[in-house]
Amino acid sequence: DEIGSIGKFKYNSIDIPVMVGYNILKLPIFKLRGFAGPVASFVTKDLKSDFNTDKMMWNGKIGAGVDVWKVTFDIDYEFGLKKFGDGVKAPKSWNLTLGFKII
Repeated sequence: DEIGSIGKFKYNSIDIPVMVGYNILKLPIFKLRGFAGPVASFVTKDLKSDFNTDKMMWNGKIGAGVDVWKVTFDIDYEFGLKKFGDGVKAPKSWNLTLGFKII
């Protein structure tokens, strides 16, 4: 263990995001957009835990996206709004999404 470490923590969760978006730039084949909102996160399984944790937490998410023709790319940052349990810092993550629109 590292000095100051309180243990390891791994978990699975189901997230329910509620995003509000805004088109910053909208051209015929190019779109730039931003979005933000809360995320309800429910822990489904503690994989490994050295301490007690909450089974539900609230996160915030902020991000931006680009659409070019039928290709879409999003980047967002998700952060916890409160501690996860017994002194455990709220989780933070960067997410990248690449997609192709079929309609």
